[in-house]
Amino acid sequence: MEKLIKQYAPACVELLRELIQTPSVNGEQNEGTLAKVIKDRAGSIELSARFIEAEQGRPNVYIGQEEQFADPASVLFVAHSDTVPVGDQAKWTYPPFAAEVHDGKVYGRGALDCKGGIALGVYALKILQDLGKADRAKMLIGVDEESGADSHIGIRYV
Repeated sequence: MEKLIKQYAPACVELLRELIQTPSVNGEQNEGTLAKVIKDRAGSIELSARFIEAEQGRPNVYIGQEEQFADPASVLFVAHSDTVPVGDQAKWTYPPFAAEVHDGKVYGRGALDCKGGIALGVYALKILQDLGKADRAKMLIGVDEESGADSHIGIRYV
């Protein structure tokens, strides 16, 4: 597993940077563009992914085998695709959507909450797949979490 972690680490960081560079501020941009980035990346590394959409342009993303969607024995990674607003950009050390890397850290809006979790989850699923254990986990990336985590179009809808 350690070999796979090292192998995929650069791609995971690349995905995180792409996610940060794709703004998805709740109330300013919908999550559709970001969802497409996630689904396309999953597909490019041979992970099954689909949209689950209650509101046009704001799809939740499910990554995993269809037969394990409701399987309680399979671990569910949960993340969200929207972020809070940037606020006063003058107070930012690094631009909020530049995804700059400094001293081994990626900086930008959503790096920790929750685009970092999305990137890590995608590559954790890839590692499990490579190990022949794809049935052990799946991932759901919900929309509209920053509205109070109780949205009728996000995880509760799914």
